[in-house]
Amino acid sequence: MMPAPLMGVRSMPSVAPASRLLALWLGVTVVVCLALAIAALVVARQSRALSAERAREVAERTLHAQRDGIAARLTAMGSWLGQVGIPGAEASVPDWADRHEVLVLLEDASGAVAVHYGCWLFTPDDAGLDVSDEFLALERREFADRRSAEAIEGYRSLTRSSSPDVRAGAYVRLARVLAAQGDTQDAIATLAVLSALPDGTVDGAPAALVGRFSRIALLERAGRREEATELAREVRAGLDEGRWPAPEGVWRFYGQSLERLGLPASLKRNRLALALAARQVVAEAAFGDEPRVVGTDAGPVVVVARVRPTGRAIALFEPGALLPREGERVWLLGRDGHRIAERLAPGDAVGLVGANRSDRRVTLPIGSSGLMVQAPVVPAREPWYLRGDVMAVTGTSILIACVLAGSWGLLRGIRREAQLNALQSHFIAAVSHELRTPVTSLRYMADMLGAQRVPPENLPEYYAVLGRESRRLQLLIEGLLQFGRLEAGTTRLQRDRIDAWRFTATTVEEFEATRDATGARARMVGSDPGLTILADRPALAVALRNLLDNAVKYSPGTSAIDVSCEASGNTVSIRVRDFGLGLTPTERQDVFRRFTRGSAAERTGAPGTGLGLALAQHIASVHAGALEVESAPGAGSVFTLRLPVAS
Repeated sequence: MMPAPLMGVRSMPSVAPASRLLALWLGVTVVVCLALAIAALVVARQSRALSAERAREVAERTLHAQRDGIAARLTAMGSWLGQVGIPGAEASVPDWADRHEVLVLLEDASGAVAVHYGCWLFTPDDAGLDVSDEFLALERREFADRRSAEAIEGYRSLTRSSSPDVRAGAYVRLARVLAAQGDTQDAIATLAVLSALPDGTVDGAPAALVGRFSRIALLERAGRREEATELAREVRAGLDEGRWPAPEGVWRFYGQSLERLGLPASLKRNRLALALAARQVVAEAAFGDEPRVVGTDAGPVVVVARVRPTGRAIALFEPGALLPREGERVWLLGRDGHRIAERLAPGDAVGLVGANRSDRRVTLPIGSSGLMVQAPVVPAREPWYLRGDVMAVTGTSILIACVLAGSWGLLRGIRREAQLNALQSHFIAAVSHELRTPVTSLRYMADMLGAQRVPPENLPEYYAVLGRESRRLQLLIEGLLQFGRLEAGTTRLQRDRIDAWRFTATTVEEFEATRDATGARARMVGSDPGLTILADRPALAVALRNLLDNAVKYSPGTSAIDVSCEASGNTVSIRVRDFGLGLTPTERQDVFRRFTRGSAAERTGAPGTGLGLALAQHIASVHAGALEVESAPGAGSVFTLRLPVAS
């Protein structure tokens, strides 16, 4: 029958239920974390979808307003075209037309076209040579007969003609003859007069344009480069502003000639686009009233026309004129879906990620014009940490972290409790074994003596065994009680000045006198008397006896255990060295924990409770000292009890 547990230690459950509890708790934790993670992902996805839907609704509301504004502009332009140029009708140019390039043409019933508003860089008529009989006769004298003087006189007389074209042609030819004779200054002056003519053409080109352009080369020849450059810039600006209406071929000829002189091409690409589109629309008689987009080499142009009894009224303007000046980003699309105009919102310079994806754009038609307006779906601008998906993921992550941290702490507690239960179970078994051995011996001896079956000559031996087993039982019980009192803090130590070396030697002698003669024998080595410590003698004796008992149990097959006492600075070091089995590095870390026994105890079957070293370390700590161990497997162990020297 197993004896009842001592020191109020109760029997604990086995490790198996604790392991099952650990597995169950781990499974529950994993399931909870997975459920939270899945819920966070679902919430984040729904939050992103909701944000995208809200952004799309905002984009659609904004785009409806943009579309209505564009439709209103087209309607206003059509209403104005229906009244413009009609006597008695009051029509004013739409206010937005003043801020953009707009060209308005009026075509009468005969097909003649006139510019009513804006700038037309060139006319739709083709240029042709216009050489009169007078010029033919004079040019024959100039080139064939080499009679330049007669040609000059004839040209001078023609400059007084009533025909503007004849006068312009005469000035050009007169300047040519003068320049050929080397009279450059008179030629330049003649061309200056030509430049000042209010009307007249030369081979379809305005006289003012021909005079200015011809002077450029003569100024260069005369070394007047600054004047030539300034005049070339004036001609370039005049061509870009439509100052001298001329056929397209003439306009392009002079523009390309200026480019060869080093001047850049036309900077008015929008005006060039309007002129090219106007030529195409004028040539297309069946152009309807619906707005449409005309593509040109210089860019797209929006055309709005109205057919009236007096002829057609046509307005041409750049697509960007339809877009409002301020607001969110928006695109204007043609019938084929290509972008023909764009208005950037503030901050769009940094770009819109994903703006070109079809699922991130909203498109609306503009009436029956075939035009469409489009805008990107831009998520609401808010700090990233306030977004719903980020908050959902972050909150769930924190919750999962808390669950994992709590689970980890609980698992560690359960694991430690399971280990403690196992150690306590082992301790109870060990204590029961340690108590059963002396109690069995005492009962056997008492039964033999009571039955008077012991021979008289064996009585001293029986009495010696009774005393030895009684002392062994007393030491075991006192050790357990002492450990319990120290753990509870109810023991008050009586500190006295003690000679450390003499105390150590005495304790070793008493230990050897009270144990079996088998096993290794403890012996004092070295001599360092006069070391005084302040300690509780009984408690310190318990600690030293535990170290000696531990050394004897784990030194099978050895003959001696060395005990020394020496000074180490301001401390006294009491060393117990055995040459036994030794400890592994892991065992050295846990050897002072209560109920802990090394692997050597299992291999050798050495008796013990696992409290001896824990009690010794506790006694050392309450004396402001320390208990240290040095050991290696197969090399034995050295336990050092360090105590402060008494002042």
